[in-house]
Amino acid sequence: MNKKKVIAIVIAIILVATAIVIGVLFFKTYRRNQSIQEVINLVENEKIEDAIEIVNEDLGGNDEESLKQQLKEYIESIQNQFLDGTLEYTIAETRIQAIEKMGLFEEGEFSELHEKMKIVNESNINFRNGQEAVNNKQYANALRDLKKVMKEDKNYEAAQSMIETVIASYKEEIEKEVEALVEKKNYEEVFSLIEEGLGILENDTDLSALMSKYKDEYVAEEIKQAEALAAEENYEDAIKQIQNASEFVEDENFTNELDSLKEKYENWAITKAKQMAEQWQYEEAVDLLTSVNVIVNSDNLKTTIEEYKQHQKVELYDMTIIDSESMELEDGAVLDTYGNEYTKAYVYYDSSAFSLHNIKGNYRRFTATVAPSKDMSSNTIVYFEFYGGTTKDDLKLIGKTEQFGKTSEAISIEVDVTGCKLLEIRKYKATGSYSNAYLTNAYLQ
Repeated sequence: MNKKKVIAIVIAIILVATAIVIGVLFFKTYRRNQSIQEVINLVENEKIEDAIEIVNEDLGGNDEESLKQQLKEYIESIQNQFLDGTLEYTIAETRIQAIEKMGLFEEGEFSELHEKMKIVNESNINFRNGQEAVNNKQYANALRDLKKVMKEDKNYEAAQSMIETVIASYKEEIEKEVEALVEKKNYEEVFSLIEEGLGILENDTDLSALMSKYKDEYVAEEIKQAEALAAEENYEDAIKQIQNASEFVEDENFTNELDSLKEKYENWAITKAKQMAEQWQYEEAVDLLTSVNVIVNSDNLKTTIEEYKQHQKVELYDMTIIDSESMELEDGAVLDTYGNEYTKAYVYYDSSAFSLHNIKGNYRRFTATVAPSKDMSSNTIVYFEFYGGTTKDDLKLIGKTEQFGKTSEAISIEVDVTGCKLLEIRKYKATGSYSNAYLTNAYLQ
């Protein structure tokens, strides 16, 4: 065989071998592409296990990187279909999750993609809800939803256009509802409605002006009502009127009015308490000032209260008895002729009965009630005398009751004890025999 024939045979063999290799490679490429398309078809038909089986058996090994790249491109196409609205969110998610289950990609590799699609899907839902709310004339809900539509959403421009239209309708609706509420003086609902609107349409000048207008009306009306109550000296309700109103509206005029009402209430209470004190009604005066100060919280009232407390009644029962004769102190109840019951009663028996009390010189007034005992003889007439001084030796008569007998009513007495450190109480019998008599309700001021 000559040299030329050998060369020709070798070349032929090489060409045949090359053709075979190329054919094999072409077949493999064709088969791989067919397998990838089959995987995609199975994924789209939700036959996930079959798709995974093909990946594991036919598409592994050296082709893995190429396979991953093609699947990434497929995932990108899924995302684009979802974004342009040709593929539903749940279907897109299912397909991407199926590819993730094939084990070709690292865990969490598509987390950002999932999050973006989730956000866009929520935006789509907000747009649909907004459309429905507009159709139902639920303008507040419509604006809330439409404002949540994001720029990446294909519906963004449509949402913005709808918002402009809905705003006008919403503001008109608010104005009509507010007018109806104002007629009913339901300002709480008025402010709630406008505030809701401002929460949706932040810094809207029309709604802000509406709020300002009705706040001014409300403040003026509440102050007018409070002043009317104050004119009737019903200061407590007047103050409550402003305090309650302030819960809905913060306004400097309310603050000033509240300060003014408290000052008037304080002055009124001091005047009333002074009148009570002039009648020796210090307990009542202290009670009045204390109740007023709960609302006013004034240092001046606190000082006046402490001053008046110094003049409140003190029971004679709390004073030391220095000396006594034919007198007993009954802690329990005793009865007079008419069945009236007395406690802490001083019972004076014989005509020489007396008691001497240390009253310390701190008081100006002594008050008490004297009454006949139910056991007093019917023919008996008695009376009480009161002596005061700084020592036993300088005791002087400072008061005396009228005479009374068994059928007499109880007698109230008042004696000036100014400057007296000692108070002596004597019961005398004018006529008769058994002469028991009571002295009770005994107080010093």
